[in-house]
Amino acid sequence: MPYRVFLVEDHPVMRNAYELVFRLEPDLELCGVVGSVAEAVERLRDAACDLVVTDYALPDRSGAELVRWLREARPEMPALVISAHSD
Repeated sequence: MPYRVFLVEDHPVMRNAYELVFRLEPDLELCGVVGSVAEAVERLRDAACDLVVTDYALPDRSGAELVRWLREARPEMPALVISAHSD
């Protein structure tokens, strides 16, 4: 059974690159792709996934805020925050 990944990435080029990588890996399956924290919160309430991969810099809030929300709403859900920023 593939590992189900939910992707939160607002930049179209990066989103397409991550989607391509995830689709090429037979052990991974994208179970959702959104571009903002608000969309993620709406979809992740009931999503059947194993991992959330989120960009840190998103248009409405930060990926860190999404992780804080996950800790409250879905404490069993692991998250990976990615960033191109050196900070």
